[in-house]
Parts: sequence; C-alpha cells; structure tokens
Amino acid sequence: MRNLIVFLLAAVFSQASAGAVEEYLFCFPPNFREAGPTDVSDRNGKLDCSVSIGTVSKANIRIRIPALSFDTAFAVNERSSARVQLPETVIPKKTGLSSNSIVITSDVPIGVTAKSHRFQATETYAVHPASRLGRSYVISSYSKLAQDLMGLFSIIGTTDGTMIHVRGPQNCAAWDRTLADGIDIRLDRGQVWTYVAPFSKTEPADPTGTLITSTQPVSIISGHSCAYVPVKWCACNPLYEQLLPISTFGATTFVPPLYGRAGSNVRVMATAQASKVVINGNITETIPEQGFSELSRDVNEPLELRADSPVQVALFGRGFTSIDSTGDPCMIMIPSTDQYAREQLVTTISEPNWNQYVTIICPPGHSSEVLINGTIIPVSTFTTHASGFRFACVLSAPGSHIITSEKPVGLFVHGIGTGMNVYDAYGTGGSMIIKK
Repeated sequence: MRNLIVFLLAAVFSQASAGAVEEYLFCFPPNFREAGPTDVSDRNGKLDCSVSIGTVSKANIRIRIPALSFDTAFAVNERSSARVQLPETVIPKKTGLSSNSIVITSDVPIGVTAKSHRFQATETYAVHPASRLGRSYVISSYSKLAQDLMGLFSIIGTTDGTMIHVRGPQNCAAWDRTLADGIDIRLDRGQVWTYVAPFSKTEPADPTGTLITSTQPVSIISGHSCAYVPVKWCACNPLYEQLLPISTFGATTFVPPLYGRAGSNVRVMATAQASKVVINGNITETIPEQGFSELSRDVNEPLELRADSPVQVALFGRGFTSIDSTGDPCMIMIPSTDQYAREQLVTTISEPNWNQYVTIICPPGHSSEVLINGTIIPVSTFTTHASGFRFACVLSAPGSHIITSEKPVGLFVHGIGTGMNVYDAYGTGGSMIIKK
C-alpha cells in the first residue's frame, strides 16, 4: 500500500472541499506533564500531536482548529495514507471549557488515527465519524497516579445548545461530591469541556463508570494523562480512546491475548443497568450499575465474555515492570460481536522503532477467508479458542490496512516500541467500517 507522508508545521489556509460527506470532531487531551523541556530525555518537553489518515478511494480532506486559526486542505490518493502534524498548542486547557477542538471533513469516508507522543509516552486512538456518535456514554479511565496525573475525559459539542448531564459512579462521593451529585453543561458546536479527577490520598479517584447523557450527539475522548497499569506497576503511559455510545454496546465480547506481552488487564464496564458476566463459560461476575470488574491475565489467556445486558470492554497493556519488562500501558476498547464488520480500514503509525500488529477476531461459525490488503491470512495463523472464536495477530507495516472477509470480524491495533521507543506502547480500538 502506498504511503504519502504529509508534514504541515504551520497553519496554511485553504478552501474546503465542496460537498463533504464525512465529519470528525475530537481533541487531544494532556500527555504526561506540561512542565517544559526540563529533563535530558525531553519527556517533559516536546509534544508531538498528529493524525494519520487512510483512504479506500481518493479523498479531498480539510483539517481545521478554529481556536488556533489552523486550516489546511489536501488530497490523498486511493489506498494511501497521510500524516499531518498539528500544533503543539492543540491541547485544551486542563479543566472546564475551552475551544481547541479539531474538525476534519472529507468528501469520502476515511480512517483517522490520532497520535499523542512524548519521549516514552505514546498513545493513539481511532477517531470516529460524526455519524457514529451518540447521546449516552460510559467513561473508561484508570486510577490516580499523582496530583497532576489523573483520570480524565473531554466532551466535544457537535451542535449548538447541547445540554449534557454528567453523573459519576456510585463510589465517587468519597473523592468528588460534585461529580456524584451530577454536573450539567451546555456546549455549542466545537466547544470542549474537560473533567480531571481530583487527587485523593485515600481513594483511587477513578472516574470509570461515569455516565454521560446529552440532548444531541457528542464526541468523547476518555482516559488518563499517564497511568500505572496495574496500580503501582511502573512506568506510566497516557491512555486514551474516543468512545462509542452505549447504543453500540453488545452482550458478547471476545478478548484475545495482547500479542508480544506476557500479561494484560481487562475491564468490563456496566451501564446504568447492572450486569452479570460469564467468563469463559464457567465464572460469573456481577457488575453493579456504572461499576466495573477488572480481570488480571497473568498468563494472557483469551477471554470470552457473555453478559445479560450490553457492556463496554477495555483491554489494558501493562507497565514495563510487569512480568515481561516490555512496552508500557495502553488502553484498547474491544468491539463486541455487534460491532464486527466485513470490510474495515485501520492505520498504524508511520514512525520507525515500532513493532505494530493488527489482531483479527472471528466469531464461532466463521469459516470465511480473511484478507489484509488483498492477501489471504493463512488459516494456520489463527488460534481457535474453546468457545469457537478464532483470532490471529498480524505484524503490519506503517500505513493503512484494509481487512476484508465475507462474514463480519472484529479487530484492533497495538504497537510495542523498539530501539529508542523500547519503553513505550500504544493501542487503538475501533476502525473505519467500509462494509458492515
């Protein structure tokens, strides 16, 4: 697949393409600390925010950050990818209201991956088109690390006058009474409202399970500025995903091993409705409303999760000091079987010093060939679980990748750093769905 690398270090005004049919609204949350270039590794210094865009057909694309007067337009050829550098000042203020939203429009559907990077602190997330956004979400985050390294989420308005209600999980009253009582917000299009959990000496201060409802669709970026996973296992890494709404959740999710890692953690999150989850057919967990269950996989075994109501599932890579001394934490939202599709596009990052993988999940009864960029993935690559699910992990080159099958499959992307990135990792859940 051809890869076109586009570096735009300054804002250039260009006329938008007429007749844009797809729109993507998002923002970049904080990555580690904003203390300036104060250490020799530059970890506290230079911030690299970029988007990688993949195409199936030729696309005319425009990227705008109105608050920064950033406006540029360009074309990307069919089955190609482009990387666009964004200003370092793109991150909104840490809490409350700001305007640093990013708007991408295209005259055809595209795949968009956002990447936030400092030295040894990288995370990516798939940016979903406005057509996949909704009005109710459950936050996925993680526990506190330090007073300035906490769980957080940002809400981006898509329509003027949108009213939003934010209600924390039941246990949050011990560390944030305001969140427990509920917060009401009004957002206009392009406005961003960011919540950062307050530090607590005695509580985990984890906003996971926070329920967000709105009168119009909104975009949610959720995660943590730099978390230890599990708690107290260093080193930290930013954790971010753009969430899909509750209306997309399903009751059955299969979580393969995180290839290249000896272990991982899995969180199963309930909505406003409590849920019972059967794990690999024989263990039952009861999750209270807006609660979660965290499963530790020291041997990285696959998990089949069957719930009696829709749930949200996140896969977490672990810190470097875990079992394998490899990589760093990352957070990946795992699709339920309801979110599988027959043709999907994902984009891996273009920089060197990464081993990058696309993991494909086939449901029970799926016997169709699976192709990546037109090449059949050998049947021998797949592992079959006792539940009937099959999975394969494919080492992938930088750029865009199209995964096709006659019957729907699920997938996600992750990367493990090598060379100068050896203490780093990233993960991306979601994809651009070409054909459901």
